[in-house]
This record gives sequence, C-alpha cells and structure tokens, in this order.
Amino acid sequence: MILLFMIGLACCGASTVGAEPASTPRADRGSLDLTGWDSRQDGIVALNGEWAFYWSALWTPDDFRSGKTPQPTGYFTTPGYWNRHAAGANYPADGYATLRLKVRMDPQDGAMALKVNNIFSAYRIWVNGELVASAGTVGKDKGSTVARQIVQTAPFRAAPGEQELEIVVQLANYSYTKSGFQNAIQMGSDARIEALFRRNMEGTFIAFGACTIMALYHLALYALRRREHSALYLGLFSLFVAVRIPFVNDRYIYNWFPDMNWELFCKVPYAVFFFCSIMIAMFVRSLYPRYFARPIVVAMQASGAAATLFCLLTPQRWYDKLLIPYELLTCGFIGYTLYVLVRAMRDRQAGTLTFMIGFAGLSGTIVHDFLYMSEKTHLGSLAPYGLLIFIAMQSLILAGRFARAFAEVERMSSRLLAMDKTKDEFLAQTSHELRTPLHGMIGLSESLIDGVAGELPEQAVQNLQLVVSSGRRLAALVGDVLDYAQLKHKDLTLIRSDIDLRSAVGVALQLNEPLLGGRRVRLANDVPGRLNVSADENRLQQILHNLIGNAIKFTDSGSITVSASEAGGDVEVRVTDTGSGIPEAVRARIFDAYEQADGVRREGTGLGLAVTKKLVELHGGTIRIETPPDGRTCIAFTLPRPARHTAPTLQAAAGVPRREARTGSRTAAEIEDMAAMREPDAEEGDGNGDGSRLSGARILIVDDEAVNLQVLRNHLTMDGYDVIEAADPVEALMRLESGFKPDLAILDVMLPRMSGFELCARIRERYSAGELPVIFLTAKPLDVDVIEGFDAGANDYLTKPVVKRELLARIRLHLRLAHWNRALERRVKERTERLEEALASLQQARSRLIQAEKLASLGELIAGIAHEMNSPIGIGVTASSHLAERTKALLARYGEGGLRKSELEAYLAESSETADILLGNLRRAERLIATFKQVAVDQTFEERRTFGVRAYMEEILLSISPKLKQSRHRVVLHIEPSLETVGFPGAFYHIMTNLLLNSLLHAYDDGQEGTIVIRAEADAKALTVTYADDGKGIEPELIPRIFDPFVTTKRGRGGTGLGLSVVYNLVVQTWGGTIVCDSVAGHGTAFQLVLPLPRATLEGTG
Repeated sequence: MILLFMIGLACCGASTVGAEPASTPRADRGSLDLTGWDSRQDGIVALNGEWAFYWSALWTPDDFRSGKTPQPTGYFTTPGYWNRHAAGANYPADGYATLRLKVRMDPQDGAMALKVNNIFSAYRIWVNGELVASAGTVGKDKGSTVARQIVQTAPFRAAPGEQELEIVVQLANYSYTKSGFQNAIQMGSDARIEALFRRNMEGTFIAFGACTIMALYHLALYALRRREHSALYLGLFSLFVAVRIPFVNDRYIYNWFPDMNWELFCKVPYAVFFFCSIMIAMFVRSLYPRYFARPIVVAMQASGAAATLFCLLTPQRWYDKLLIPYELLTCGFIGYTLYVLVRAMRDRQAGTLTFMIGFAGLSGTIVHDFLYMSEKTHLGSLAPYGLLIFIAMQSLILAGRFARAFAEVERMSSRLLAMDKTKDEFLAQTSHELRTPLHGMIGLSESLIDGVAGELPEQAVQNLQLVVSSGRRLAALVGDVLDYAQLKHKDLTLIRSDIDLRSAVGVALQLNEPLLGGRRVRLANDVPGRLNVSADENRLQQILHNLIGNAIKFTDSGSITVSASEAGGDVEVRVTDTGSGIPEAVRARIFDAYEQADGVRREGTGLGLAVTKKLVELHGGTIRIETPPDGRTCIAFTLPRPARHTAPTLQAAAGVPRREARTGSRTAAEIEDMAAMREPDAEEGDGNGDGSRLSGARILIVDDEAVNLQVLRNHLTMDGYDVIEAADPVEALMRLESGFKPDLAILDVMLPRMSGFELCARIRERYSAGELPVIFLTAKPLDVDVIEGFDAGANDYLTKPVVKRELLARIRLHLRLAHWNRALERRVKERTERLEEALASLQQARSRLIQAEKLASLGELIAGIAHEMNSPIGIGVTASSHLAERTKALLARYGEGGLRKSELEAYLAESSETADILLGNLRRAERLIATFKQVAVDQTFEERRTFGVRAYMEEILLSISPKLKQSRHRVVLHIEPSLETVGFPGAFYHIMTNLLLNSLLHAYDDGQEGTIVIRAEADAKALTVTYADDGKGIEPELIPRIFDPFVTTKRGRGGTGLGLSVVYNLVVQTWGGTIVCDSVAGHGTAFQLVLPLPRATLEGTG
C-alpha cells in the first residue's frame, strides 16, 4: 500500500509536466488567444505554451515595433529550460535570449498584474512596451550578468479598448545549471495576483513556523532527556528542513535578504538535503536498532557527509551533478527502511504502524521533490508538508511512549512506596523487637544492682554494670539506625526554639563525662554566654553528644574543648580534641554511613557522624573537619541564629512530647528536681505531707510482656508504690469499670486485642489527664507514634529501654501534678461556693438598695405634693378666714340694727370674690392630686402609654422642686409643648429623677449655682433625650464604670452608687434603648438617651 501511494504520488506529479487542464488555453507559435477571458471573473491564467524564442539576442519592444527584428530562432515551451530542449534543439545553459508572447483578449477593465518567480537567473519583462519587472542584471557575458531570484508581482494597466498584449522577456544565465522558466508566468487582475502572492507567502511562513516549533520541541526534549537520541536527530532534521523552506518553491529568501550571495542561495537547498538524509537514517536506526543494519547507517553518514562537503567546496555546476545519484541512493534507503518497518511491525513493535504512516508521507513527498527538481512536476517542493505528517505521527508515537513510561513510573512508584512502607514497618518492628528485650535486660540488671534480690557480691555488681553498659550501647545503635533511616527519607521534623548554646553544651558535657572512664581528659566549655541558636533542642543535644562522644573515643589524654563564635548570620560551633586525629585519606568520607577512622581498634558502627551531618544540614547548617596547626582535630558546624530576640530556653517546650536524643532531652537529675518541687501551700487543716501521699500510690501497669512487668514491678515496689498489673487492655478496662481508680497508669502500645492508644482513649472517656495521669512506656520511638500517643490523651511518652532514675522521676512528677490538680480543684470548688454565697448576698443588698432608691423617689414625690398643695390650701384658708371675720362683723351690725344696704352689698361682693378664690384653689388642688396620682400609678405599673414629654418633665420638676429651690440651680427645658411619645412614663420618671438628683448631689460643690439643660426630640423610630449639666464632671478612670452598681464619688454624703445603675437598667432592659455618658473633668457631664418606640407604633407610623 505504501509503495502504491508513493508511485501514485509520483505519477500524479509526472502528469503535470507541461500540461494544464483542457479548459486552460495554451500559447501556440508565440500567440495566446484569451478571447472571452475576464480577469475579474475567470481568475488567474498561466501563460504556458510556445513563446517566440530569439537565441543570443536581447531585443526590446522598440526593436519589435521597428520591424527590424529577424525571425525567431524557434519556439520555446514554458515552463521549461532551454538547455534541455528549446526550438527543436538543446542550447547551452550559459547564454542569453529574448522571448516574446502576444496575447489576444477582450478589453479589460481595471489593473492587471503578472506573478513572476523562478526564472533563471536574471531577467527583464515588458508589457506593451512598459518595463514592469526585473531581477539582477541581464548581460551578454558572465562579467556583465548579475544573477538574482526574486518572487514578485508586476502590475500593469491595459489601455482602454486594447485587445492585444505584447509581453517581452530578456533572459541571461551564466551561474546556474538551468536556464529558463521553472514555473510559468501567471496573469490576472491585480487583486487576485496580490492575493495569490500573499497566500503563497503565508503558506511558506506556516510551514517554516511549524517545522521550527517541532525542531525546538524535540531539541528541548533531548536537552531534558539526553538518552533520547531519536529526539536529537528528529529535531536537527526538522530544523534544517525549516531552514530549506525559504530557499525552495517561491524562494522568498531573496525578498527578505535581497543582497544575499548567489552561491549561498544555491548551496543551501542541496547541503540541507544531503545533511537531512544523514539525520533521518540515524533517527530510524535509533528507533529500531535491532532491525536496522549499522552498515547502512554508516553508508548514509559517509555519503551524506561527503556530498555535503563537496557541495560546500565546489561551484553549483559541479555539485548539481551529484543530485540524481544521491536521489537514487535515497530511494534505496527508503526501500530498506520500509523493509525494516515491515519486520518490526511483524514483531509487534509498539508504534511501528504509526511510524510507517508518517514515514510514507515523508518518503512520498521526498520522491515528489526529486521529480520536481528533475522538471517532471511543477507542484513545488512538498517535503515540508510531508515532514509535518511525519512529525505528527512521531508526536503520536512519543505521546504513546510517554504514556507507557508514565504508567510504568506509576507502577514502579507504587511498588517502591509499598517496599518503602515494608521497610519502615520492618525497621519499626525490628526496633520494637530489639528494644523490648533490651528494656528487660537493662531493667532487671539495674534492679539487681539496686538490691531488689538482696545485696550482691561486688564482682556480680560489676558484671551487671557491664551488661547494662552493653545494653545501652546496643539501644543507641538501634536509635542511630532509625534516625539515619528517617533522615535519609526526610521523615524527621524539627521543633525549633531559641536555645542558650552555653547551657546546652554544659548539659552535653555533663552527660558525657562518665564515658571518660577515669582517663585524664579535661572537658572544657568555652562557649560565650548569651549566644543563642535556633535549633531543635533534642536534636542539638544529639549532635553534641555524638561529636563529644566521638572525641572521647579517640582521646586518651589531654582535653576536649567546645567553643563557638558568630559567623555572619550563623553561629559556628567547634569541638576540638587532642586525640589521635583523623587520617587524611579518611576525612573525605568520614561523614559517610558506616565509615570509621579506626574501626579495627575502636568500637562503633560508623553511623554517629553520618546522622550528625544530616541533622546539621536539616537545621540549615554545614559541617566540616579542620586540622589546626597544633595537630589537633576540630569538627566545626554551623547553626542559624534566632530570627528575632526571644528569651532563650534550654528545653524547647516543656511537655512537648518527642522521642529523645540518645541521652534524653532532660537529664534524670533535672526531672528529679522538678518532681521534688514543693506543693503550693495547703489549706488550713491539710497537714499531711506530700511524701506520705506519694508513698503507697497505686500504679496500674498494662503490658503483655512478663519481663517488662517484672522490671517495672522491681523498680516501683522498691520506691514504695503499690503495683497493679494487667496483661491485656480488656482486663485493665474491667478493673476500671468495677470502680478501681489508680493514681497513675503505665501503658505499652503494642498490646493484644486493643492498642495502647485505644486503651488510653477509653481511659480518657472516664478520667481527665489531671485526674489519672497516663505514661506510655513502649519500644515505638517514631515521631508519628509519639504524636498519636499524645493525641490519645497521654501525659508522657517514654521509649524502651528507659533510665530507671528518669522513669521514677517522671512518675513522681506526674503524681505530684495530679495531687496538686485535685487540691486546686477542691479549693476552686470551695471558693466558688463562697463567691456564689457572696453574690447572692450582694444581689439581695442591691435589691434592697434599689427599693430604697424607689422609696426615696416616693419620698421626694410626697415632699413635692406637700409643697405644691401648701399654696392652694394656704390661700383657701386665708380667704376662708377673711370671709368668716367679715361674716361675724356683718352679723354684729345686723344685730345692732345698724346694717346698711351699702355694707351688705360690699359684703356680698367680697363673698363672691372669696368664693371664686376658694373654687380656683380647690380646683388647682384637685388637678395636683390627679397628676400625682397618675405619677404614682406610672411608678407602680410598667405599662406603655402615650404621654406628653414636656408636661411630664414639668411634673417631675414640680415633684423635686423643694430640692431645686434649696440648691438654687436652674433647669432649662428645650422640649416642644406638643412633643408626645409612647413608652413607660414610670420608667421615664425614675430615669430623669435619678439624673437630676445625681447632678444635684455630685455635680456641684456646696453653694455653687449651675444650669441643667434638658433637650428632647423624636423621630419615627425613637425619642432622643439629651441631659447636660455644667458641673465639675467625672474623672476619666470612672467613666467606664459609671453605670456599674455602687460606683460613687460621695459615699459619705448620701451617695449609694445605685442611681446611674438604675438609670442604665431602665433604659436598656425596660425600655430597650441606649445611654451614653460624655464627661470632661471641670467642664460638666452629658448623657444621651435613645428610647425606641414600640414595634406596633412603628408599624402604625409606617
């Protein structure tokens, strides 16, 4: 099928040689009949056919008009080359000639144009005597001829009514192997020719851009994956094809670079063709190395390199002769490649079918280009388009390959993750299995040394101490292995804090001092004070312990000094010793795993310094070995300084749980000091000492290992504790559910039927951390296990094997904390009860004071009533007394008989006036009684009603008028007489009365006269009242508490401190409003009250 496709494409190209469709007119004997052709309607026509040919003559249109020109040498068929066949004979490639064509046509409207390209190798063109196009210089010899290849359009305009065109072409060639027209001259309307020119150029740009992008893509792919040589070969192939595109077909390279050297213009297409054959051979070989014979590739490389070199070093006439032999060689290579692909496809090689389709497209277009270069077709170069097909297929192949590679990577990643998980589980399990027997061995040995079975001989004690020492060394090895594995996989998390470096070094030196074993070695701490570092304290102790321990191991006498200094933004720490030193050959790899300077004579695994290096780098520092001039050995490392100044600590965070460094984050002595802290002073009557409470404390141990139980039993019973054992969590839960409550629980993590984490969570459902402390004692040292333990509710987390002193110290600490917590809870409960009683008493007192305030207000009301009733009643009494005296006098005169008419009339007049006075004052008294009755009702019942604000305010002033007159202060009301509101008049009475009395009592000194201004205004939502006095104001520190109960400035002058509190409660709680106080000392006080209208009123208003 592929061969048939190639043959068909070749035949299709061959069928175009000198032929046009039957409907296209052709020139005959120098004349072309285009009658009936319309340049605007019928499109573009190719001026193919027989042109009049004048060999070795350069005639101009004027020569033809003069009639002096001879007969043509013959007729030249275009497109074609005269050195191949012209006018019935073959002419040499070097030479010059004139071609002439007469075109008969109907008169044309509008501008017309010719499209000229690929005329070798210099020309000039006239249309009806007008020079319309030229390229290079046309001459009669090589020296006077300048070759150029320019694709151009030649616009011209036919004269009105003109029915014949004369086209004259002068042509000269002395530099190319072909002379003539490779492509026909095309003619049409100016717009259509210009559109054709742009379309062809856009196609060239598209092909150039596509090939360039593909080249860059594959070259970038090779840069990323250097093993993908096929990407390099295909990228170079695509790149050189992209370079060749502007040099073929319409050859736009001369349009872009008109001064380009002619030899370079000729060499590039040939050299690229030769070179690309090498690339494609190497590309196919890289894809199918099993099937593609290496000699074939070597042959293509040698022939291509030789042809390329020959092309670059010789003139065009020479290397052009290589073209046909090389084309035949290429065809042979194509056939062999197809054979290889058939074999690969038969073996079911992935992607071979896709590759074969792309290669067939490329091969077909290459064969077509061979025919095009041999003048057997005039379709132009199709190789760039074949390359696009080829690259598209290659992209599919690469996509499939990457998809398979990605799937393989996913599969391998899943497998690696599973293996890594298996490895982690193995390390954890191995660690657990090693730590548990080590804990038993060390613990039992320590308890025997301490005399759990009675006093032992000194030799036995020494042997047991060696057992303990060996066990701890093995435990350290297990820890190093786990640390190295975590650091290698970056599973270690740092908890940084600001650490006092001198204190940290002091602790490390103290802990390592027992390792000296009596050797005369001095440990010196030369770290300056107040030098802090940002580090994880546990890991810093591990770094220092490893380096100091390593120095002790190799130092038999002398000194080991730890010093430090600032180094830019870091702190450099140096551990210097006077030991045997490190050989030069070992220094480069001393920080590698399992590497030792003297592994034969010294103990160790070689992991300590490897772990140290990774821990330093995890902190963001560096570590190196130095050899000072005095022959000492110095290991220096850097740690970052704190980002900001904070209080330095020796422990990162008290209570932060994490697996300890090899020596533990706290020494047993530190924990013992904490456990020995005195309890806060006990309540009176609690005279029992703390020691008696700890002695006999009940401790629940849950562990399924008999050895672990025995170790803990020995340690704890010797310290006076009551030990209760449970072999599994179910038994422990049954004891707890039966009512048994221990003082502390020690749990293992790896337990049957239920993990220690689950058991701890169940315990926390019943008891809090303060009621029942829980300590995990387990062989699981990983950070994730520690975090899970504390998430489950643990108080502490220890890993096996544990130091006996540290275990006992931590138990004492947690027991004391639990006891203190219970004591504090008891005291808090007692004091809460006392506070509740005091609060109830205060609330009762407050209620009584509020009632007293109300009674005081009623007293003021009664006083006001008495004062106001005094006037009308006094006037009435006076008038009545006067009338009684006049009546007695009138009766006396009447009894004497001397009563005159005028006296009777005067008496009647005075009686009438007195009656009017009595009636007016009695009615006034009646109104006062009704008003006071309403006020009393308002104070008794908290009911909403509509009331006049100004009238009610005047009644309030009337009720306290005796105090106002006594104080001689002036009250000014800025309230409209018609202002009404809906609310609680009784609450309003108490609010305004308390504000007035507060000002009269607190705002002014004795004898001072002042002014109180009250404003009121209302809108659709609320009544706003502003109350202000010009008194001495309130101190700033009292303003935030001014509405609190019992806050007063005149406790000794009758102030209870409840007045403003009552106002606040009435405004906020009864009325649902707000009140704000604004006061400046010495400038008075103002209150603003916002009293909202009820919702029903608002809705009615709306």
